[in-house]
Amino acid sequence: MIATNDLRHRSDRGVRERGLRACPARGRVLAAVLGVATAVLSACTSEQTRKEAELAQIEQWLPGRYDNHAQLEEARAAGHTAPASFTLTVEPSDALLLGRHVFFVEEASDDGGHHIIGQRLISFELIQGQIIATVWVLTDPRRWREAAQDPELFTSLQPPDVHQVRGCNLTWKKEAEKFTGATDRLKCRTPSFGPASASFVESRLELTSDELSIDDLHFDGHGKPLDASGAPTLIQFRHTGG
Repeated sequence: MIATNDLRHRSDRGVRERGLRACPARGRVLAAVLGVATAVLSACTSEQTRKEAELAQIEQWLPGRYDNHAQLEEARAAGHTAPASFTLTVEPSDALLLGRHVFFVEEASDDGGHHIIGQRLISFELIQGQIIATVWVLTDPRRWREAAQDPELFTSLQPPDVHQVRGCNLTWKKEAEKFTGATDRLKCRTPSFGPASASFVESRLELTSDELSIDDLHFDGHGKPLDASGAPTLIQFRHTGG
């Protein structure tokens, strides 16, 4: 009986000793797991901070008045076909219905008069680590004709006043000293373009501290360009004032 108890005691002590020796190993594994989790969290936080800083820079560069007069002069001097003359106004908007980073955009022809040819709202937000711009069309553009001079008009904006241009979100990325925004051609469609009943649109924008370039290309369902005239589609706007 004594021998049996002694063997049992030694066995239990051996189990405890093996457990004590294993604990440091388990501790090291736990520390490693926590270290990896901390590193991942730190990397995610750092990436979020970087994207927030990039969005803040877009908000700083984008607002203002633009025209493409310099592009016209360069084209004429080189003997190339000059695009039409346009002006562009981009103003921060108080359209809280659409978010905290919203801009009112007004495009006008500049052919001796000021004829508004387009008005829209663009909202920016961070989605899954990317800067996404959503385009909104105004239901009754005439109601907001003074918005460029009075952005506070949009504080009264209600859901029926706008509708989203679905599939035409722009994904923005920073490349060196500029930002680029682009749509997905396979998702962005427009109701009509020339004789076609519908087309796919690939929009690409480039933003620097003093320029905004916009290029819209239209394709049919087979990926064939719809505009075969060879006319320039890129519009290079130069910042002319705040």
